[in-house]
Amino acid sequence: MNIGKACRAEALSYLGCRGNPPPELAVQVEWGLSEVQELPPPKMLWRGFQLERTGGLLTLAGTTLALPGKDLENLLRDCKKVLLLAATMGREAETAIRRAQVGDVGKGLVLDCCVSAALETACNEWQRQSEQDAAARGEYLTDRFSPGYGDLPLSLQKEFLEILDAPRKIGLCATPDFLLTPRKSVTAIVGIAHTPQPRLFSGCRDCPRYEACQLRKDGITCGK
Repeated sequence: MNIGKACRAEALSYLGCRGNPPPELAVQVEWGLSEVQELPPPKMLWRGFQLERTGGLLTLAGTTLALPGKDLENLLRDCKKVLLLAATMGREAETAIRRAQVGDVGKGLVLDCCVSAALETACNEWQRQSEQDAAARGEYLTDRFSPGYGDLPLSLQKEFLEILDAPRKIGLCATPDFLLTPRKSVTAIVGIAHTPQPRLFSGCRDCPRYEACQLRKDGITCGK
């Protein structure tokens, strides 16, 4: 994957730094990104579905998965199809972070943020490529929207992963509390429309549950 300016900026943002970082932090981030490049690339899995509207509820054709919530309904208002995406940095990333934390808590935090940035960068690259593919078909994509974001419940995670066969194909599962494992993973829904779609979301701060979000308080994000 491409470790460029966007990935560095994302890592620094996760570390609470915007703009030019202090020299020491810049060196630590370069170390963290170099460690990320030694890891296996992110594993990504996606599949398209027809979107159905039955009794005011969004469902995916051929599945029992229902997509509740006004936020997602608003995002997909012009869409007749969706993509389900699952991505993970894998257990190797979890092991590397734990190893770094044992030696130096600060380095562990830097690596944790760099791994998160790498996963976000990979998802952004996937989105850009998917948008190019859609444009060639005369279609347009919405923002990514993840279970746990806004009023879309995290409890969708297990069925979401089962539909994609993610546990078998990329080793991505959900805990009984609906958190993804390995931890550095994300799932997302992307709408496909025949008209250009506005960018509605740019991260956690745009989420209606930003202030009360327990995931954010625990240092975890649910994706875009």
